[in-house]
Amino acid sequence: MTKALGMLISIVCASCWLMACGTTPHLPTNDTAVTRTPTITQTTHNSALNGCQYQPPASYSGPNPAVILTQAQSSGVGGPLGGGTIAIPVSVGQVVEVKLAAHFQWNFRFTGQGLQVLDPASVYDPVAKQCLWYFRPQNPGVITINFTGTPVCPPDVACPAIALITSYTLEVH
Repeated sequence: MTKALGMLISIVCASCWLMACGTTPHLPTNDTAVTRTPTITQTTHNSALNGCQYQPPASYSGPNPAVILTQAQSSGVGGPLGGGTIAIPVSVGQVVEVKLAAHFQWNFRFTGQGLQVLDPASVYDPVAKQCLWYFRPQNPGVITINFTGTPVCPPDVACPAIALITSYTLEVH
């Protein structure tokens, strides 16, 4: 009796879980198999599906950067160095461009003095599918820029609860 009651409770809980997740069990009837056709939705990057603040017109040309940094050069958790630090030499007044994946919404903070954020700060590059961030150091010293990114997901789609941390240390002379 206890075994049967336990099994019944397990079946009821499993059915409730499936219904709560938006999936109802499909059981074959009359020895016919259930056939599912996968649905593939093709989406393109646009202001609703990328984390960049500015969606430029085709004629846009940003500042001319002296230093270009990519996520592959990051010393943050999301970069290949796994949190190590590399000082990137930059001269006062040079434009620094940081390229980050556009399918993340990025926020940043920096430590140190005299970092100018150029406007617009985050520009979408439709060719590379990246967000371009522009900075100009104003004073000699060490400046660390820390980015935190969370995924950008289409509406009504479950989004993974992850975050990337990407860091760059500028040695300004």
